[in-house]
Amino acid sequence: NEFSEFAQMPQPVFESVDLAEMLGNIVRFHTSSVSENIRIHFTRDDTPLTAKVDRGQINRVFTNLILNSIEAMPDGGDLRVIVRGDGANIFVMFEDTGVGIPSETIDKIFTPYYTTKHGGTGLGLSIVKRILQDHGATIEAESTPGSGTRFVIIFKQIIAAPGGGTDKDE
Repeated sequence: NEFSEFAQMPQPVFESVDLAEMLGNIVRFHTSSVSENIRIHFTRDDTPLTAKVDRGQINRVFTNLILNSIEAMPDGGDLRVIVRGDGANIFVMFEDTGVGIPSETIDKIFTPYYTTKHGGTGLGLSIVKRILQDHGATIEAESTPGSGTRFVIIFKQIIAAPGGGTDKDE
């Protein structure tokens, strides 16, 4: 099923979405379903952080990264989800205190069919990267074995124009 979805990824249907609000809802959902030895912290800017995205596809990206972080902390730990804007970009960060990814494999994690998980398909992060590329966004990963992993996604922000509209160029 994952292979079929990867091979036939639907074209995104873009709409203006406040990513901080959306991610806050996703974090609340997952916070209520994790074991008590995993703590999820959510931090966001107070202003709307709006981007043109396909809500369903970006929900899948955020959910995949949260679930990967939770799986990387089998003995518990902390996941920090941070959403910040600088006026031009929106930065979404997922920082866990999990087992980390060895330096010799970090460059392979977005490659289709590459997995270190027993029973994994190796498509989760490659689907994440493909969705983000279709949205004009980027993703990077850095990790320290034994200390955790950090994923950073960068979206272009829609800037509010004077009078409450949005700039057409954004």
